[in-house]
Amino acid sequence: MSGRVDIMFDTVPAALAHIRSGKLKALATTGAGRAPQLPEVPTLGEAAMPGFEASTWGVVIGPAGLPPALLAKLSADCAEALRQHAVAERHAALGAAIGTSSPEETRAFVRAELGKWGDAARKAGIEPQAMG
Repeated sequence: MSGRVDIMFDTVPAALAHIRSGKLKALATTGAGRAPQLPEVPTLGEAAMPGFEASTWGVVIGPAGLPPALLAKLSADCAEALRQHAVAERHAALGAAIGTSSPEETRAFVRAELGKWGDAARKAGIEPQAMG
């Protein structure tokens, strides 16, 4: 917004207020479908790169080997919290979508994302780096 960056990628929640105020212009979103808060803004897949999809996400992850009953309880409790009207309303206001999934669906999703972005990094010649 200071005029030093011509184009960037950001999340809808981080940029939405600035887009609505006119300080930023949204050229495209990167999700599989248009953002409900910005229905007039095409996806990057629609505008320029068919098949492109990237989204930010967050999951609750615990240590390996959690007892199945505890895992089921934690999953159910998280889903219940996300179904609360105030939580859904706040996420919508921020431009964030809420989704819930089973532990098995979450595991498959995370593996798919790691594969997708690992492939992209390898194709770009990005070498793995140690953390810490």
